[in-house]
Amino acid sequence: MDAQTFEQLVSDSETRRRAIRQKKSSDYDKGNDDRLSSFRKVAIIANALEVCGFSGFTPSGIATIEVILKLVRDANLKNSGRPPQNESRMDTTDDLINYVHLKTGCEVDEQASKQGDTVLLEISTEVVK
Repeated sequence: MDAQTFEQLVSDSETRRRAIRQKKSSDYDKGNDDRLSSFRKVAIIANALEVCGFSGFTPSGIATIEVILKLVRDANLKNSGRPPQNESRMDTTDDLINYVHLKTGCEVDEQASKQGDTVLLEISTEVVK
């Protein structure tokens, strides 16, 4: 794949993912602008129920589970050789990337709550040449 085609693929994916995030947020964030609230709620429920005999779930841990579920779904679809019945593999990939961003948001939020202010994960700002 040439560079221009690849960059167009990524750009198209970013456009689709933004639309997915905005559309789905209305389902998950009823009357609440907090994009991470669903992960906090699921963590609270999982801890209360001691899911699988464990407690100590965090919102970022729940988001990690969602990432893993998307990876497993994609592998199952690819290996089955059958066409998907619901969402396409491209849709699954877009959801996966959105969940990775949500996981990062949860991690930043968790760090901030521990430190009492807003912080960002350590991210290299060096430009790769």
